[in-house]
Amino acid sequence: MYKRQGVNSIITDKDNGRCVIEITEDGYSKGGLHLLIGINSEGTIEGIEFLSIGETPGLGTKVQDDSFLSKFKGFGVDTDENSIDNVTAATYSSKGMKSACKKAVKLFDEHKEEILNG
Repeated sequence: MYKRQGVNSIITDKDNGRCVIEITEDGYSKGGLHLLIGINSEGTIEGIEFLSIGETPGLGTKVQDDSFLSKFKGFGVDTDENSIDNVTAATYSSKGMKSACKKAVKLFDEHKEEILNG
């Protein structure tokens, strides 16, 4: 159902109203960002982990840095992704991260009941 959005799987913690969304997104490389995005019961991002990254070493791979990832804590459906600065020299990778995060929180927002009760 969600595969067309790049979502590979959804792992739920029904007791706490949270989930982890596994998503693959294009950065500079097609499918270069393979992520786990943790979403809390309020529908905002709690954390991001990389399963793999196929971006340019030393440039696009900088999206893995804590200084960039920390900007996504609290990211929700109402967050303007343009308010998060791109990593210098990694525009496509940065935009891919923003897109993946936006998709994940939007999916959770639109399908929360189904995700947590399905």
